Amino acid sequence: MGFFFDERIAQPAAQQADFTKALMAGIKAAGHGGIHNFSYGALATYFRLGTLPEADVRFNGRILSLSGLPGSARRKVFVMDDQALQPGDMDVLRGLQAESAIYSKAKLVLPGGSKFKELCYDLEEVFSVTSYPNSKKRHQRLVYPSARFRREGYVAHIQRGQAGSTLIAEIEELHRAWVAHKLADPRTMRTMFPKARYLNCAKIAGADPENYRMLGARDRDGNLRACRVFYVEGEWAFDLAFFSRFWDSYSNMTEDFNFACMAALHMTGVRFLNSGASLHKNLSAFKSHYPCSDVISWAYSKQR
Repeated sequence: MGFFFDERIAQPAAQQADFTKALMAGIKAAGHGGIHNFSYGALATYFRLGTLPEADVRFNGRILSLSGLPGSARRKVFVMDDQALQPGDMDVLRGLQAESAIYSKAKLVLPGGSKFKELCYDLEEVFSVTSYPNSKKRHQRLVYPSARFRREGYVAHIQRGQAGSTLIAEIEELHRAWVAHKLADPRTMRTMFPKARYLNCAKIAGADPENYRMLGARDRDGNLRACRVFYVEGEWAFDLAFFSRFWDSYSNMTEDFNFACMAALHMTGVRFLNSGASLHKNLSAFKSHYPCSDVISWAYSKQR
């Protein structure tokens, strides 16, 4: 269908690491547009971009196709640069849509399209006192979270350098407990629940601190109570994983740890945080406590 590698990454790589490095450069050059699925970090952690063999990856600088993915949706297609689409690209996409869902930053002339909404914070606005209408709201959002965190004896820490085996073991234990609790809750949509994705994100982040930030919350006894993973690129951060022992921690722990994470990112030069989609009303309400805006992209269902 006239669908080939861009010349920047077309040559066979001697090692997977060389291929991944070149691919990362191509993805970053195309730009993420502030959207999860188009950031290298989300592609690497959620869709295994960094570990897929060359034979399962096709990228021409505009369209990215991934094959051999686990689960029923074995292929994913992303229009990485819709502004640079060339004559014939739409025919390629129509052919690929017979085998896969397609994701794009802007609306395309394809059937089965729907908007996909994510929530984004401008951290300059989050931490500006002028963003809140009165002193009560300012204290509620900017003072109380860190005060409660300290009062309860909790501390937040940023993983620096490659994560050691002891920390990974703690993260695995926390993740096992979180998965067990969520699956025991009848409100959890078991068919959509990510049993291994978040732990995989943490392991990737632990091995690559240059591109990821991993933050943890510990209680007064030093026990790991929460873990959160972000991909960071310039002024942007993308939320990848958040799991915690929320059920046996103090009631506002996850909210306060969320504030601590945003403060840590802001202090290290991040301005924009895409926290992903809000899949149900409780999560949407939790994410909307601070000034935020919507990031819109498009998804097109498979058309047989």
